[in-house]
Amino acid sequence: MKIICPSGVVILSMLLLFIGNANLTIVLDNNGYTNIVVAISENVPQPTDGGNALIDDLMVLLIEASAVLFQATGDRVYFKNIDILLPPTWTTSTASSLTSQLSYQLADIRLTTEPASGSLPHTLHSGKCGVSGNFITLPAEYIEDVAANLKVRAKGLVQQWAQLRYGVFEEHGYPNDELLPYFYRHPDGYDAVTSSNDTEIKGTLETLSGGNCVVSTNGIISDQGNCRFVPTATEQTATTSLMSFHWLNTVIGFSENGKHDRRPPHGQNRLCNSKSSAEVMANSSDFNYVTPNPGQITVPAFRILKNLMLPVVYVAMDTSYPANPNNTNAITSRKDSITTNTPWSGSFSIDETLGTNTTFALSLPKEGSFTITLANPSGDLVAVTSEPEVTNWNYPDSTVRLIWKKLADDTDIGRWSYQVAYNNTSCSSCETQPEIHLQIGSSIRSATSPALPKFQPWVSLTTNSGFVDMSEHPAVIQTKFEYNNSNLGGLVVTADIVLNSVVKASIPLIDTGLIDPDISKDGIYSGTFYPDANGNYKVNLHAVHGTSVKENGRLLSPDQNSYCCGSSRPTSTLNYFQFAAREAIAFEVRNAVAGTFPQKSLPMVSDIQASTYGIDQNLVYAELKWSVPSNTKSQAVKFSEDYEQLLNNFEAASQATVVYGSLNEIAAGTTIAVYVSAPYTNGKSVYFVVETTAKNNQKV
Repeated sequence: MKIICPSGVVILSMLLLFIGNANLTIVLDNNGYTNIVVAISENVPQPTDGGNALIDDLMVLLIEASAVLFQATGDRVYFKNIDILLPPTWTTSTASSLTSQLSYQLADIRLTTEPASGSLPHTLHSGKCGVSGNFITLPAEYIEDVAANLKVRAKGLVQQWAQLRYGVFEEHGYPNDELLPYFYRHPDGYDAVTSSNDTEIKGTLETLSGGNCVVSTNGIISDQGNCRFVPTATEQTATTSLMSFHWLNTVIGFSENGKHDRRPPHGQNRLCNSKSSAEVMANSSDFNYVTPNPGQITVPAFRILKNLMLPVVYVAMDTSYPANPNNTNAITSRKDSITTNTPWSGSFSIDETLGTNTTFALSLPKEGSFTITLANPSGDLVAVTSEPEVTNWNYPDSTVRLIWKKLADDTDIGRWSYQVAYNNTSCSSCETQPEIHLQIGSSIRSATSPALPKFQPWVSLTTNSGFVDMSEHPAVIQTKFEYNNSNLGGLVVTADIVLNSVVKASIPLIDTGLIDPDISKDGIYSGTFYPDANGNYKVNLHAVHGTSVKENGRLLSPDQNSYCCGSSRPTSTLNYFQFAAREAIAFEVRNAVAGTFPQKSLPMVSDIQASTYGIDQNLVYAELKWSVPSNTKSQAVKFSEDYEQLLNNFEAASQATVVYGSLNEIAAGTTIAVYVSAPYTNGKSVYFVVETTAKNNQKV
């Protein structure tokens, strides 16, 4: 794959919400998508009307989005069934039934009042081009007064659905963005708007204050950050693309092969090898067998559900960075079988952010006797207060009971040890090897203690499956850190990939945007893993505070002043942060291969930037910058005056001369900056490409 560019330690614990795995995934039934889950966050306060108006507005938006999607895909797919999940904190009679199988943390579309993306929806990806995204964040503000511009907002939601379901990306740029610019220098020498449309969009160049942009006679815009392209409201004929100027009335479809401009440096061109959205979508299994059905009614059927109230705990975990990659001291919870001859034993840490409401939650059978022994960091045995035993309040007839044991609120800082013993002599019907689940939690030590960060990991699973199919794509490991309602940046994150208790690889997760389709410096850290064996893998995560982060502000709003999220997003920093999580996430790999991988699955340079340094004696000099996408064997810069050659046959292109700098840095995440020269013909453009050679000698 290639991208072308024209010329005193404070240790903190993490807040986790323990949730079950969803058994339901989105399914295409004939022409209709079913099992879509739209969940409302607990941070959305219940309106005075019980939430009826909010739910009605949400359904109106989804109904319109279903119709827009149906038209955009040539009458082929629509939303058939949608579950709207209310938070457990809401008290309402609207819910048709209760559920413990669905949750906000597993929903496809998540409605929240605290979106990092501002007032516009945003899709989180952890996969390559053509691989489904993770979920859509839908700000509650986006559906307020939705009837005022229903069609435009529905188109915006469909743009996010295309990213979520089909793995395509936006086809526009962002103001003041270095990697995905709003304007780019066209090969003919003028500044053009970064977009993808089947015909010219008519409009004017206006400043943010409403005046005319200053443009030279050669078409060069002097103050691009203060300039916007404003399409005219009438006389438009462009019908694509929904991934670009989606709010235009005439725009109703996705970019198509033959009508898609492969040169503008937007996300779709950079990450999908300059293929149109329709080309990528055509490779989706969703469109293998469905045929147009013009008479289809596209109004989805809705179910209003509500979460059962589940306990939420702060987890005390070991946050020291393990010197041994096989270190397993970082605990969250344990679930296993216990016998009378083999008690459970283990340890956990309490740091200075935690210490109140420290509690053992022990889920076990009603029959049998269980004893907990606890020792403080000094080794002294500590008496614990036994809370009343309770049954599972969601399922009162369950054979499982819960035992809660609480420590004093002045819990000592340090490593604690525990033991759980089992005795079945008290009854003849007791199991000899029952299953129990132990969870240790703690709350913030005081009102002045630092807020607890949160984290959430993902792995890119193959579309329509619950595993990573290596014949389609590699495993992209991704985790997001949040702190004070902002993404946490500036961390050094490592993922230890474990198979059968053996660490198979330790890969850096990097927040530079180099792992497609990541956004740089947004608190989301990504890395690519190429397993050579099938099996069930587990991921141990380690993170420490590293470098400072850059602040900057994916969907453009019609006024083009509010947008999210470009190639970078705002983040916060937390000095001296240190964290570890054992078995943070697990995933299954199938069809693994040793040696050669499918060309489309190899990591590519996706953040190359170039600027012309000068022309001298029929040579053009250019400065190139990029990040190494993975550990490589070698890399080279090639050039051509033929743009299509670099897209389709870059190996045959000539190699540029490195005038200054080095290509010897081949470790993943390394930033490369070099000056190169190449022959120049007056009146023609020169294009550059970075070719990397993987350790198995595959070139990409």
